[in-house]
Amino acid sequence: MKHQRYLIGAIYHRVRNRLPFGARGPHILCIFLTLAAVVTLVSGCSTQPPQSGPGTSQATEPRRPFSDEAELKDYALSFWVCEPPDSASTSRYQLRFFYEGTCFSWNFSYGTDQTLADCLKEVLWHDVVSYKSTTQLLLAEINANGMESLRLDVAYDVENSQIVDENGETVGIFLEDGTLKCGQEIFHREERLADLSTAFIQAKTSLFTDIYGDLTTYEQVKYNPIAHIGTKFLLTGTAELDDYYNYDYRDMEALYFCVCVTPTGGGYADRWYIYCERGEYAELFDTLTQGPVSDIVLVCRGMFYDSIQHEMAGLVDYCMG
Repeated sequence: MKHQRYLIGAIYHRVRNRLPFGARGPHILCIFLTLAAVVTLVSGCSTQPPQSGPGTSQATEPRRPFSDEAELKDYALSFWVCEPPDSASTSRYQLRFFYEGTCFSWNFSYGTDQTLADCLKEVLWHDVVSYKSTTQLLLAEINANGMESLRLDVAYDVENSQIVDENGETVGIFLEDGTLKCGQEIFHREERLADLSTAFIQAKTSLFTDIYGDLTTYEQVKYNPIAHIGTKFLLTGTAELDDYYNYDYRDMEALYFCVCVTPTGGGYADRWYIYCERGEYAELFDTLTQGPVSDIVLVCRGMFYDSIQHEMAGLVDYCMG
């Protein structure tokens, strides 16, 4: 369980880009304690068996040297991304994450006339409610059309700068140029999954429209609030916890936590106060206790006459990269 909690924290911080590479400590473990209790980690690492025999090389390129296993493990602990050239009909996005003795693998495939966001929308459609963030999607055991989640037990071969499976066959080789070679495919190291996070938000935002219908903007609500009482609207920006409870939300702190949202491209005068039911949005609260979250998308609704005139509304749904 301790290893699972660290993995969850490590993945979360790589996606959100809040901690530098290699950061460790108890503060990471507490980020997703609730999620850790219910998440079954993904299984497997590669849909293709290793191409080489035990202890043999897949690469003739110069390898990156490591002084010991600890250095190799620390270097491997990152996201490794590969976007192979398109085939005649298929595009691919492949992701690897190494933690201790496990290789976690996620493979996305979609038509050349589609985008990664289109692929994620199809995956998310099977369970629209559950996945609010890229982290939750990666930690779910999903094997649906367009996505495979796999896991493989591995060991670290310091002498040959590689990772091998339990049979000693090569899984991946770390090259001198900073890349990881798996079979014939080259993976690049990324500390923040910008492309995947952006695609996830695009997919979820499109699903919000499918679920809730056309959503108005927060500007339309701000400049004509009375006409939009009860209307769902979209709010995108940076969110942080706040302690502002006024008008219809006065003395409601026991039922709601308050989130101050600065819209993308906006400033102090554009801020909204969004009130979230504590029981329903506990995971969002836990995430925000770690600090502000950028690139968050919220579906909101102002139900009260006084509150909506002062940029105050309730949370209906949300997602974040």
